[in-house]
Amino acid sequence: MSDMERVATERLHQLIAAEAAVFGPHEHDEDDEPIMDQPVNAVLQEWVLITGWTDLETGRMSITRTASAGLPPHHEDGLLHRALHHFD
Repeated sequence: MSDMERVATERLHQLIAAEAAVFGPHEHDEDDEPIMDQPVNAVLQEWVLITGWTDLETGRMSITRTASAGLPPHHEDGLLHRALHHFD
């Protein structure tokens, strides 16, 4: 990871952690819906960010993936799989 990537990744981590009341886990109601004003006391451990981009000249679409520093690729895949199929 380059120094520029390392700095950007750390800034993303800090931003996500600072917004834990929105992005973090929450208590759930009887219908298993999150109660947004009741965040769980938790610390951000790892994350994967998926972004979609459109080339303004060609219209070609691209998807990029960025993860928390030091997260092995198989852990990235595991987080994505869990989010898609077994989100809790």
